[in-house]
Amino acid sequence: MSFQVFLHGKILGSGTFLVEGSTAEGRACWTSLLSEVLPRAWEDQERFRLYVEALEKGEVREIERPSAADDDRAWFHIIVSPLEGDLAVWFADITHRKNQERELIEADRRKDEFLATLAHQLRNPLAPIRQAASIARSARSTEEQKRWSHDVIERQVQHMSLLLDDLLDVSRITHGTLQLRRQSTDLHS
Repeated sequence: MSFQVFLHGKILGSGTFLVEGSTAEGRACWTSLLSEVLPRAWEDQERFRLYVEALEKGEVREIERPSAADDDRAWFHIIVSPLEGDLAVWFADITHRKNQERELIEADRRKDEFLATLAHQLRNPLAPIRQAASIARSARSTEEQKRWSHDVIERQVQHMSLLLDDLLDVSRITHGTLQLRRQSTDLHS
């Protein structure tokens, strides 16, 4: 649910703020105390300082804050502006956007974990390949050692090839381009 509300009014002193309000569409209008319109609004000292600072300095202030009224589950974008001796306050519910931002950050973290694991898995076969290549190049290596090193290189390259195929399959799945190939398989072997 998203909404915008325009409030304007005067700080009457000792945490009392008289407001007149309407929705962004200009529907409902009212005159009330801010504590009735926004319960627990004065409990957020940073928001109150924002209001006072805007009035005292005659400057527009803007902030994104969680709402203390619902244990910081809802987020609001608040713009405060002095208006002919009064104070205008616009606020919009940005909870959905903040949740999406949080989900994107989590997805990015998981992607980084995946890439780190993938890098590790792709690097593992390189040490045996490097060692086997060194043995194969050595003039002191016997034919049996050279055959062994070629076998090691072949196995590790095949392992890397399977890892890369899996990675490409993941990419195909995420892009919706994976094609399944049906074939018979002997389940007894």
